[in-house]
Amino acid sequence: MTMEWLNQYFHEVDNFPRPNWESIYSHVENHFKDAEQHELWCEIARTWMIRLKSALPTEYAIHESESFILVASVSDKYVSVFQNYLERTLKKILETLQGVASDDGFGKYVVLIFNDIDTYYSYLSYFYSDDGVYGLSSGVYLNKGYGHFALPHQDASFAESIAAHEMTHALVAHLPIPAWLNEGMAVNIENMFTGSAPLKMDDELYARHKAFWGENEIQ
Repeated sequence: MTMEWLNQYFHEVDNFPRPNWESIYSHVENHFKDAEQHELWCEIARTWMIRLKSALPTEYAIHESESFILVASVSDKYVSVFQNYLERTLKKILETLQGVASDDGFGKYVVLIFNDIDTYYSYLSYFYSDDGVYGLSSGVYLNKGYGHFALPHQDASFAESIAAHEMTHALVAHLPIPAWLNEGMAVNIENMFTGSAPLKMDDELYARHKAFWGENEIQ
């Protein structure tokens, strides 16, 4: 499948190729409505990552697994360990939050790991306010256009913790829930999966929560 049509929908901002996702979605709707959508969007993501990689130092590489496309400049061992963790965590979150988390949609998940913090924040600046003021970040799910993950390079165990947290955000992004509840789920999943603070819910605590939380309290 040729993807030359996609080139017209990229523009350079802060030395990165930024896709015009609104135009891309419209083009797909008008020209590829009958195409196999998952593979089409995988190809769109691959083309995007090839262009993004060309804007980064030559040591960056693209690594693909069953559900993820990873762009990073890390060792082969790091790639193997981290990709395996991503695949396991995706399945585990969907099982843990069955009926709540959703993997619906097309294309593979995109994960970017930036070697230096300045490049990381330069990439993020496009997604935030014009004044460029935003908090410190160790990783984020960017739910705009083709949602994707961005992280600064860090120790693999810490990256795994951030990945579990941000992946939870991605898998519940479809829910019309308040930010505090979204963040609470992400924190609890992160703690449960990394073992840093296992969630404990005995019968008494469950009963107290059930008695307190109602339609008026959850807003």
